[in-house]
Amino acid sequence: MIIKNQPLGVQLAKRLRREILDGTRSAGDLLIESALSAEFGLSRGPVRDAFRQLTQEGLIEAQGRSYRVSEFTRDDVRELYDLRFSLEKLAVERALRSTPDWTQCRQAVELMHAAAEQGDAAAFALADLQFHRGFYEATPQRHVTNASRTIERTLEVLLELTPAVKNDMSSMTVEHREILDAIEANDPRWPEILKTHLNYGAEKLDTLFTSRTSG
Repeated sequence: MIIKNQPLGVQLAKRLRREILDGTRSAGDLLIESALSAEFGLSRGPVRDAFRQLTQEGLIEAQGRSYRVSEFTRDDVRELYDLRFSLEKLAVERALRSTPDWTQCRQAVELMHAAAEQGDAAAFALADLQFHRGFYEATPQRHVTNASRTIERTLEVLLELTPAVKNDMSSMTVEHREILDAIEANDPRWPEILKTHLNYGAEKLDTLFTSRTSG
């Protein structure tokens, strides 16, 4: 589990985030600091750090002196993707006011192409994240970027969990290239193209969260 140069709290949060979103830890499950410390062989400091991250992301909530896993439903997926679209749209709009550098997005498309040819779904998911992160990197915009980071960690896991990604990596690569082409040309249709793309991503997750609905 230990990864050099990465804080233990970050590593534990990543492990728990994955277990919450894939259903290994169910809504209502109690997370106790001492128990997790013993389970993963960590001091309590990293466990507290992980709890802070996951609370900020809305994946757990305080329950007395411990925490409980929050319910994560299809509605949460849709809300997250709607927020993602709003932030990415704002980032691109702000970038287009100046002289944006879309190098990171272009490089990500090439990495997607290589991953698709190799059938490497994990590498494709990382390149997908890099592509969308490139919207924020195209021109300095500190506050929009910081807002995106709060949801990015959850989105990373959702991308890893997205079903059948190996079956459509090539078409998704083309789709990302079309999004970038539209943005670079400042085609007025680019927000619609981006929205359609993100809606499709949310729809693919419906099968994972079919049994998880609010109310």
